[in-house]
Amino acid sequence: ADPPPDNDHSRANAPLPTVEAGLKQLLATPGVTAEKLVLGLPWYGYIYYTLDGHVVDNDQIGYGEIEPMLSNASWEQQWDAASQTPVLVEKNAAGAQGQEGAGSQKPLLGREIWYDNPRSLQLKVAMAKALGIRRFGCWTADALDYNGRPEAAKAMWDAMQ
Repeated sequence: ADPPPDNDHSRANAPLPTVEAGLKQLLATPGVTAEKLVLGLPWYGYIYYTLDGHVVDNDQIGYGEIEPMLSNASWEQQWDAASQTPVLVEKNAAGAQGQEGAGSQKPLLGREIWYDNPRSLQLKVAMAKALGIRRFGCWTADALDYNGRPEAAKAMWDAMQ
């Protein structure tokens, strides 16, 4: 299920510190060993719709849909240091604000996409390997564009090596 909007901010799907804390908690459970675990990695993200800086809705979006947007001038690529994940921010959000009449302004509309890419996945894999985990899987393997962008699909698979 989609994470519910919290009306304050958008957020990463699988922040590295949260994934690490979860794995450490699992590994501290009696009977659970690194050899028994498979780390599932997200090949999708969430697009957050904002109104005046508050999240009003979100939808899941596959990496195959996100990857072509990386070269779209309407989106700015950023890196969130806290979650160790990329985020795309719509550049033209400020252009949506304007004057409607005397003293009133149109609401500021915006979109952000929080997702995982090969870089963020490699960081998660390296962290998990340091904990002894050697098996990895993905959520939504069908979220890649295998025909139109095979190099991007290969990079996602390679990130799990």
